[in-house]
Amino acid sequence: MKEINAYLVPKFSPEDCPRCFYRFKGPEDFRPVLIKSKSESGKVERILDTSKPVPWDSLGLIQFLSCQHCNNITMIVNLDQRYVFTIEEANKLVNEGYTAILPVMIKEITTEVRGQLSFWFRVTYDRLSNQAATLRNTLNTLEDHEQRASSFEQGMSMILRDLVREFKKEYGQENVFCRARNILKSNWEQLTNESKELILAAEYIKNDLKVYAKTEIDIDFTAPVLLYSQVLENELYQRIFKPFAAVCNEFNYEYQVDNAMLKSSIRILNLLCKKGRKPTLGEMAYCLQSLTGHRGPGNWFRTFVRSQVRDYEYLFIEHVFPQRMVGYVNAYRNRCGLESTLTGRECDRCEEYLFYEPIKLLPMLVEEARIPVH
Repeated sequence: MKEINAYLVPKFSPEDCPRCFYRFKGPEDFRPVLIKSKSESGKVERILDTSKPVPWDSLGLIQFLSCQHCNNITMIVNLDQRYVFTIEEANKLVNEGYTAILPVMIKEITTEVRGQLSFWFRVTYDRLSNQAATLRNTLNTLEDHEQRASSFEQGMSMILRDLVREFKKEYGQENVFCRARNILKSNWEQLTNESKELILAAEYIKNDLKVYAKTEIDIDFTAPVLLYSQVLENELYQRIFKPFAAVCNEFNYEYQVDNAMLKSSIRILNLLCKKGRKPTLGEMAYCLQSLTGHRGPGNWFRTFVRSQVRDYEYLFIEHVFPQRMVGYVNAYRNRCGLESTLTGRECDRCEEYLFYEPIKLLPMLVEEARIPVH
């Protein structure tokens, strides 16, 4: 695939070399460098590694720059970044507060479909696919699928935030056609604003990916599946787990059992209640599966959940909601970090599982478990 010229325009702090006060405007003013830590005799020493060129770190929170004017090494904090095609657009961003302009090469999308794709998709797909491939290779030694999926999702989070941010800048919620809005009907207004934005962005990027897939093979649909999973995680947390943490300082469930999943769920809830650690989607799903059906003495998480949903028998017994949650986690959310790519058909099935009969996981959750009003 042919590569074309573009510009990466980062925003970072500090913007100037603290020694010579030259502004970090571009490659003529700075270059990224690698700093390694060496520990000897209880002392930690930082060593500059000049053995090979270091590319700009688009995903890291911090990195080190060497000033081309005085060779001083400065640690910077990455705040934001944008990709544009022309130097005029890059200069405009600098005038709006961005820091530097870095020439880059990106893959050119086939001419036939280029005009049908959003601009931010054209400059972001490379980042998505490359980061997903890198993370899958890095994490493939982890045998725990939940841990692997969580690490993969965390590694993709910055790019996904960029996607949602660019979508919000380009389109308003009310101006975008969204199938999910029509499916959820009145329940759409019961979603949090964050979930609405995630759904709209997921549907939009999915449509772009389908356009791209007309001329390219092996297109990875991981991004919309991860965004849909974040919607489910957000709504489940806001409706059941966050309210539980608000009334529970410690989950004193001391019933002695040998069930490893049950013990793990108790530990997860204690971390939530005592330390405020937000559970992942997979952890919440397994908590629901193991604890809401367990009638042991002292299991007042089960009692709380019964009080939190409109019809417990309908949701948890008749429609086996916890088991369907675990099914979603295993079939879609966890597989994002396991498979080489997720296909368009798999993304369609994920959407069906989430919104449509017979599963309709999200409508069922939103309708049966309301977010408490304080």
